[in-house]
Amino acid sequence: MDIISTLILTANMITAQFCSDFKIDECKIKIEPKEERELPWVGDPKGTRRAHGYCVSNHKIVLNIQHWSGINDWEKKELIYHELGHCFLGLGHNSDISIMNPFPKTTYYHVKKDGSNWHNLVIELKNRVNNRKKYEYFQ
Repeated sequence: MDIISTLILTANMITAQFCSDFKIDECKIKIEPKEERELPWVGDPKGTRRAHGYCVSNHKIVLNIQHWSGINDWEKKELIYHELGHCFLGLGHNSDISIMNPFPKTTYYHVKKDGSNWHNLVIELKNRVNNRKKYEYFQ
């Protein structure tokens, strides 16, 4: 199977798990892989950084093919949960140790390489949903 087919299949499986975790019944989303050069990082005045992915609407997320190829399965899961946090949960970014933080200080991802803290990251995300008034929404 080629990288694009594998990306779409894996992203759809992760999306199904996300929708199960957050009890979302209507969970249809299009996964659109794109080349890195097609994904400028919003807010980068020089235009040299590229996004790992982004939510287009509650029906589509775009993923950077080159970035996807270089990350492990747990990081892929965090990337999809981050984008679906925007698309389905309406959440914005934050600066906590969280799936919704786009700028971790030491690495691109908060999940440990072995996934040992995944459960805690999902609990934090669920707490954000349950305490919406404390957080800004995705605009």
